[in-house]
Amino acid sequence: MAWAVAVGVTVAVLGAAPAAHADAAIAIDPPDNAVAGSVKLTGTAGAGPGQLTSVLYVYDATKSTDGPAGSDCTGNGLVNAADDLNGDGTVGDVLDCEISGLGAQRTVCRPA
Repeated sequence: MAWAVAVGVTVAVLGAAPAAHADAAIAIDPPDNAVAGSVKLTGTAGAGPGQLTSVLYVYDATKSTDGPAGSDCTGNGLVNAADDLNGDGTVGDVLDCEISGLGAQRTVCRPA
């Protein structure tokens, strides 16, 4: 049985009329041999000369992120208090790992 994988990207540039953002660009490279599971996406985003860019990070903080606990969210090889990134007393739950992942993404999402 074959499965199709679809990736959708929506980009919104806010703050001025669309013509003012004519130089803004985003490119997502197509993944190689995408299958069910994790898919690494790469690409570039940028604004025209003199324009500002912003990145909005969104994470799921619903009850579904309460567990399971006990993951090494920091990637340091240990499961300890450092893995309680939101300070709720639960070490290494899904939300902690989401927060850690967003922090890592912020590190690599720097202007060239």
